[in-house]
Amino acid sequence: MSDYTKLTKPAHYNAGDGDFIDFSLAHKVGFTEGNICKYILRKGEKGATPDERMENELIDVLKAEEYMRRLVKHTKAKHKAYFEAKKAKREESLSNPPIY
Repeated sequence: MSDYTKLTKPAHYNAGDGDFIDFSLAHKVGFTEGNICKYILRKGEKGATPDERMENELIDVLKAEEYMRRLVKHTKAKHKAYFEAKKAKREESLSNPPIY
């Protein structure tokens, strides 16, 4: 394996069924979503020794968790008006039940 290949395609890039970068480009996966998937798919694959792989596995899961936390926060903010309107409508229907 050439030095360039070691730099651009380390072994953990091909964990599972292939290169995740190729998959994410083919399926137009966004940066944040792609990083969540990347860290989960590659967890436990980085490191030369079992101890290094174990430590890196936890780090990768924590990285995925951070990206997910930010994605949830962003999605809530993006759709804030929708959720607020839906909540107000639900509260209004509870305070003004239909009369039959």
